[in-house]
Amino acid sequence: MLRPIIDEIYELNNGLTIPTPEYPHGQKVAVKVVTLVGDIVAAHKAEGFKSNSANKLCSWFEVNVSTQQKLKLERSCTGRKFLEATKHWKDTLSKVSQEKVAIRTGVHCTGSMEENFMSKFCQRKRLEFFKDQKTDNEEKSLHKNLEFNDKTYFALLKYLKQSHPDLCDYSMLPHPDNSLVLRKFSRNLKSINWPTGLKLSMEAPNNFVKLKSGLNEQFGIIRCILDLSDPKMNSGPFIVLEEYELVNNREQDFKQVEMLLHGLDLAHVLPTQQLVFVPVSDGLGLAAYLQLPD
Repeated sequence: MLRPIIDEIYELNNGLTIPTPEYPHGQKVAVKVVTLVGDIVAAHKAEGFKSNSANKLCSWFEVNVSTQQKLKLERSCTGRKFLEATKHWKDTLSKVSQEKVAIRTGVHCTGSMEENFMSKFCQRKRLEFFKDQKTDNEEKSLHKNLEFNDKTYFALLKYLKQSHPDLCDYSMLPHPDNSLVLRKFSRNLKSINWPTGLKLSMEAPNNFVKLKSGLNEQFGIIRCILDLSDPKMNSGPFIVLEEYELVNNREQDFKQVEMLLHGLDLAHVLPTQQLVFVPVSDGLGLAAYLQLPD
């Protein structure tokens, strides 16, 4: 079965003499065949879509076979986009969110070959066949809880210790009797009705808020809405903000722009990489904003 293919590869490797307008006597053209290190599972999956009855090129390519002649090459992912995706992965507040970033962008934490995005994706696709309805339901119910990463957990622990000095770290064992321990899991709410009458959520435009603290104003993007649901804590839900700082342009050329933005109640803001925890009792307002480029 492989003999015709091998003979053709051998002939192309040695080269063929092809006449062209510039070279009437012919020009030698050789095709070199090299091996590719690929994902065997992915290759096997794509091979199954080469039959005459297949409608798509593969299970991940949302383009019909009949339109493949109109396809165009797209630009590869730039270094800036990769760095933005990496920063997004690092700034996520839970392992579930990090897994979603890995599926969408291919950015992952380990860097080892056996843990790369394609192998994870292919293995997950293979195991979907063995999932039953009960497993899917259990998986969806588990995703209602948010698992903190270390950065968020210790920031939250430091914040809650202001009102609960005896609060213990879950990893510091053994815990004293009747001690109050901050778990690494919390219920994550998609939206919440604030006492001011506003509905705040993690989706734009209701995710960018302005917090008034005395005469100062703080800006932040809502990263999650936590409900610890612990009667010992005696605290209601609160939101986690990624703090943004207000940028005032002092250059002469920007005075008119600043006056226009002030009249429209807009603000220039930049991220500060700081997490701010705001309880329900504090007053919040939605803020229109223009985010400056990097």
